[in-house]
Amino acid sequence: MALVEVTPTVREALTSAASLSYREAEDFAQEDWVPWPTLLQALRTIRKAKRGDAHEDGEGAHDDEDVHDDEGEGGPWLQDVCRDAKLCYPSPEPKPGRNPELVKRLEKIRADLEERKYADMVKDIEPTSTQEKGGYEYMSSYRDQLGLGLNTVAVMGSLFAFGYYVSLKVTGGEGEGEVVPLCCGLVGAFAGLLLETFLFMLRSDTRERTAGRSRGKPVVGPATKVKLKEQ
Repeated sequence: MALVEVTPTVREALTSAASLSYREAEDFAQEDWVPWPTLLQALRTIRKAKRGDAHEDGEGAHDDEDVHDDEGEGGPWLQDVCRDAKLCYPSPEPKPGRNPELVKRLEKIRADLEERKYADMVKDIEPTSTQEKGGYEYMSSYRDQLGLGLNTVAVMGSLFAFGYYVSLKVTGGEGEGEVVPLCCGLVGAFAGLLLETFLFMLRSDTRERTAGRSRGKPVVGPATKVKLKEQ
């Protein structure tokens, strides 16, 4: 609702209307602003009193035809009263903030929609169903573990044989017989196990770092954890 600045002319009109039993005009006569409908009704009250028309009461604030009519006698008229006055439109009330729980639900729904869109985009590349995807990941993990186990056994066997035969060549099979070569072979196998364990930690750390970089998140791998503990 628009407000009209209370200039001396507007205040005079409101005071005149208040003297004619229009109490609402009296409330705004000493204010700086008056509502537009109140001013319109005040002018109608004054003109009705001047014309002596007792049947014009209750026309309503939205009937502006008689307010802007310059023909005939009577007055005061709106264009004369508001000549130097300013109009003011109050700012709308701020909207209430959203419920935090509702915001969280909307974010969750938005994240689910994005995941569905991504799944639709890559459905021709990756396994579509959860069962197929789980089986694919299981087979991949199974092959990795099998390959790691075979590689570890091969390295340990190779180093065991290397230590055993080197010890035989050095000692010539004398003394304790096969005890020393056997111990050297076991030491070589244990060294191979340690070597494969260290290489496995490096590969896992590199793989997790690569996956974390693709997701944009830092990942701490096994080798990194060991280094942090040592520090």
